[in-house]
Amino acid sequence: MKFKQISAVLASAMLVGLTAGGIASATSYPQPFVEGSQGNFAVVYGNAAPTDITGSDLSSANTIATHLQGLLPTGPGIGLGSEYISLGEESASDLILGTSLNIFSGVADVELPTLLQDRKIRAGGIDVEYFTTIAIGDNVIEFGNLGYEENYLVNTNLAADLIPVLHVNMANEAWTLNIDFDDSFNASNVRAGEILNIAGTEWSVKPNLEFDDTTLVLYQSALTMNVDYGETEIATIGGDSFQVTVQSVAENAASARIKINNVIETVSIGGEIEVGDQTFYINDISVWQFPEGAEVEIFAGSQKLEISDVNREVEINDEIVRGVTGHFEGGTIDQIDSLEFIFTPSDMEAERDEFDYLEIGGTIVDPVFGTIALTFDSGSQEFEDGEYFKIDASGSSTAIIKISNGAGKIYEFTAYEYKEGALRDKVLVGTTLDGLDRDNEKTTIILPERGKSKAIEIDRVNNNYGEDSSVRFRDKTDGTTFTVENGDLMLRNEYRVVFYDTLNTSGAYLDNVLTGGADFAIFLAGDTVSSSSILDTFDWFEAKNEVNVTFTAAASNASTISILEHSDGSHTPVTIAFDIGLNLDDETTVKLSSTLSGSLDKESEYGYFLTELGSYLKTENDDYRWIELWIPEETTEYNVYIGSSAESDIPTVDLPVFKDSEMSSIASTKNLIVVGGSCINTVAAQLLDLSYPSCDSAFSAETGVGADKFLIQSFERPGHSSKIALLVAGYQAENTVAAINHLKFNMGTKDLSVGKKYIGSGTTGNTAILTESTV
Repeated sequence: MKFKQISAVLASAMLVGLTAGGIASATSYPQPFVEGSQGNFAVVYGNAAPTDITGSDLSSANTIATHLQGLLPTGPGIGLGSEYISLGEESASDLILGTSLNIFSGVADVELPTLLQDRKIRAGGIDVEYFTTIAIGDNVIEFGNLGYEENYLVNTNLAADLIPVLHVNMANEAWTLNIDFDDSFNASNVRAGEILNIAGTEWSVKPNLEFDDTTLVLYQSALTMNVDYGETEIATIGGDSFQVTVQSVAENAASARIKINNVIETVSIGGEIEVGDQTFYINDISVWQFPEGAEVEIFAGSQKLEISDVNREVEINDEIVRGVTGHFEGGTIDQIDSLEFIFTPSDMEAERDEFDYLEIGGTIVDPVFGTIALTFDSGSQEFEDGEYFKIDASGSSTAIIKISNGAGKIYEFTAYEYKEGALRDKVLVGTTLDGLDRDNEKTTIILPERGKSKAIEIDRVNNNYGEDSSVRFRDKTDGTTFTVENGDLMLRNEYRVVFYDTLNTSGAYLDNVLTGGADFAIFLAGDTVSSSSILDTFDWFEAKNEVNVTFTAAASNASTISILEHSDGSHTPVTIAFDIGLNLDDETTVKLSSTLSGSLDKESEYGYFLTELGSYLKTENDDYRWIELWIPEETTEYNVYIGSSAESDIPTVDLPVFKDSEMSSIASTKNLIVVGGSCINTVAAQLLDLSYPSCDSAFSAETGVGADKFLIQSFERPGHSSKIALLVAGYQAENTVAAINHLKFNMGTKDLSVGKKYIGSGTTGNTAILTESTV
């Protein structure tokens, strides 16, 4: 047994830059019979067709209906069944990057009522109740390179691109399955027929265990048989048939002589008979009137599960299951207080560390019971088109800021410039403004305005050292200009421009505020004019997931841009800092360095990063000459589910298979698959416009299908032109079987729209289309 890790077709495409490709046309199998999550089909076979032979049309109809039914999703993620819970949604905390999955530690029957149902078993003359729970391990959601060896494919079809991916680090146990007994369970005193249900699977306790055994032995059967003395029963397991005969039974019911095919053995209760790769377990022997009145209960195709409390090993059919430990509290099997199974994927023996990580879009299924699945399904990132923040220092002597603030508008301006042996800041965020001292160069100012930031440029300063001083600004959004007089308000009356050497409202001069040769300052309108009210940050993105960007004034060779990412209030803000400095290798250029934590692509020049709150960054691998930042609308939460596995959770629903005589009961909304030709199926004859029955030469003359060939042809469904009826028929029944299998496995790229006709030949597993046409 092995853990099964199921990868999604497209995992985290948004984060790694993948695009979907190779998707079949809308009329290629399995469409239009299965579209998205919906099944929309019925299969029709001929009422006159034989049903009691191998490869009958009924068998073919069931085969294709079962295949289509199996393509329908059963849960929110690949590998999940119909019963599941979301760890993040069920817990009090959010499941974000860096969070451990054990934020929702205990799963019980309240969350998974079928998989973890409370039950009871009779042992030692008493009914013992037991309760099943799952404890989630403390594995963490990460974003980065995986520890795989060369040539392991990670979310891409190019082995060399070992790009960072979202994953759960599975270094610790994935989960622990606990079965707690209300009273001590005496497994050495369990009568035949009593069932122990573990995670939705049924097990019988091996009879005749000794009270002081330290290994618990359970059996699970694919088929339970009750064979009378002198009788023969047929067991069909995995497509193979076994003849089981009870030849004799001991008068005291201690043993029985049993023949299975050509194997004859005398066995007692609890014994086993091996026939090929199947195990037959003798669960009970009953004698009520010796010798004729006797019966043997046999588990056919059984699995043996052993849990050793000494070395904590779990074995299935005498093979150790790697990655799983198990034990029972109590010490010996006559007083079991609880059973425990711990699943640790990273302990699996594999050629690669493929079980060390659960990638986004993947599922891990437990290797013992096959009923529990853990799925890392997706994340909630939603980035608005064009909303990003970019710092670009790849120019010869400047650092450029580009900001798209939604609605397709982009602001671009020089933030820092290398000049005369020093780095100089070109963006001011409401700090002391000394534009005249910058050789009359333009300077950009960022100011918040009603939830959005405003980028304005100092176009002209008129400092008359008095009340008639003014500043002309240019709106960088649309290029318009506006002039603000000394002391007046600006930008919807939120800010006030005040020049040096002028009076404030209290009559005091501002020379103690505007120092360093500054000309003027911009203050919050409602504050007392003081140095404390000078702005030093701005909020660029809207408050739904607020991001503050802070520019510090340039020192001789360095400055910093700090991006403070706010959450929705339940998480600590994240700061990403970029140092703007001189490139030490070439002092004529500007270079970025960063305190980012994330991952670099091992093969390309790019780095990819995620913050805890979900912002996504891309940058150069080595020099950080530029970075791009995308902000989601809200804090990103990830969807991790635990529940029943899809493989163990196939719904017991009736297949949509009908006789041709039952056509009136098929809904008009269904597309049809018509199995069998015009000789035995009236619907097939109607589609081919032939009288019924039309066999052999008549069928061949109309279709071109002769001996050893088959037909796959699409028609309008009679009476319902918006639906199709796909005829799948062979010259003989075995050719129809071949056609069904070709449809399942080889028609995914073929057009099945009305009028398409395919003639093929071959046997099951080796078929080919000879001709295709439109009629």
